[in-house]
Amino acid sequence: LAINGYIGNDFIRFRGDNFGAKLLWGNRAATLEWLHKVNSRVNVSTAYFTSGYLYRINTSFSEVSLSLGSRIWDQGFINNWNYFIYDKHTLRFGGSAIYHRFAVGEYGISAEFTDIKDGQNIEAGEYGAYLSHTWKLKESIELVSGFRNSIFNNNKKTFINLEPRLALKANINPNSSIKASYARMFQYLHLVSSSAASLPTDIWYPSEEWIQPLRSDQISLGLHKSISENRFFSSIEAYYKWIDNAIDFWDGAQLFANPDLSNEFVFGKGWAYGLEAYFEKKQGKTTGWIGYTLSWSWRQFDKINYGIAFHPRYDRRHDISVVIMHKLSRRISLSGTWVYSTGNFATIAGGRFAFQDALPNEISPTPDYVRRNDFQMPPTHRLDLGLVWKLNTKKWESDITFSLYNAYSRRNPFFVFYEEVRGNDGQTASFKPTLVSLFPILPAVTYNFKF
Repeated sequence: LAINGYIGNDFIRFRGDNFGAKLLWGNRAATLEWLHKVNSRVNVSTAYFTSGYLYRINTSFSEVSLSLGSRIWDQGFINNWNYFIYDKHTLRFGGSAIYHRFAVGEYGISAEFTDIKDGQNIEAGEYGAYLSHTWKLKESIELVSGFRNSIFNNNKKTFINLEPRLALKANINPNSSIKASYARMFQYLHLVSSSAASLPTDIWYPSEEWIQPLRSDQISLGLHKSISENRFFSSIEAYYKWIDNAIDFWDGAQLFANPDLSNEFVFGKGWAYGLEAYFEKKQGKTTGWIGYTLSWSWRQFDKINYGIAFHPRYDRRHDISVVIMHKLSRRISLSGTWVYSTGNFATIAGGRFAFQDALPNEISPTPDYVRRNDFQMPPTHRLDLGLVWKLNTKKWESDITFSLYNAYSRRNPFFVFYEEVRGNDGQTASFKPTLVSLFPILPAVTYNFKF
């Protein structure tokens, strides 16, 4: 019997000359799992879980306060069975049921004569059942085939889809193998990002009557190799993914204070491809690994960006991770992790035009967005260091971990905003772009114990 729980919150405050922001993220998660061995060939796991995520952004411009937010809360059951028929055949099967609850586009505005609050609440159920068969055709060839039947219902529409999977592993020799796979997947919860705002205003929105689930087909091919009597391991793998029913916002969509956000969506297609390389040292006092991913991701919608394909917000061309661990002694070990990734894409104003307000002598500079995701944030990278000290205790195992997050205090960009620069006449003369960074060097101490 296993019980796990997690609670975490992040709070960030920022203030410029004419702009202020308060950001909150929060996660809640708990799992109760029962693992049972029926006999030597059959085992089963059953779990109940609940999880929640929310974010809220409060911003202020002069005398106007604006709050934006979104929440998702889940609870469900998962049941999995493993049946080892005999050496060459293994069956895996099971099912799941999840209840989703969303608060979408929560919005509030406060000004001298105005106080508005709005949002949209949605409920949905997601169910699935799967069967997988692992067949060792011979000592050097293994075939995994299976399918999953998924069902999604939100009281307006029910979707039923079949998701087949196929994977083949062939040993070239005792130290090398080739793996190939195909999988079809349906995603019923859409993550929609507002690319016009570099703040993380992502929204989770479920499939419904006019919003089809996203469908993807992915193939992959990889080569895996053990080197020098399994002291080292290396792999290289390529993949390609086709995406249908991709979702995004109209240009100028009203994301908040909107009772029916589904009217703001457009639908199109996408594709992604890339290459992943990995090298690991598995034995000795010094161990670690290097991972590198080169990838491209595209989206194309006939009704936005003039029909021209563009990179979505989270497209990352290069992603690198380097991890090194070294044992100084039986009780003390050191670790270092360095990560690098290219910056996110965002849509920024290519220019501004003057807009006459209702009040006399008041002119508002209105941003003019030309192309979708035409700006790329600077790359992010950081170094994390750690020291683990195992304590001598007779009753239980324990250790203390000392760590440094972002050891060289890299100012990684988080979001960009524009501040007005006013002239001598009090009118807006220009806009100054400013990158906001988070988390300089942060020390931490952790105590772990097992009894």
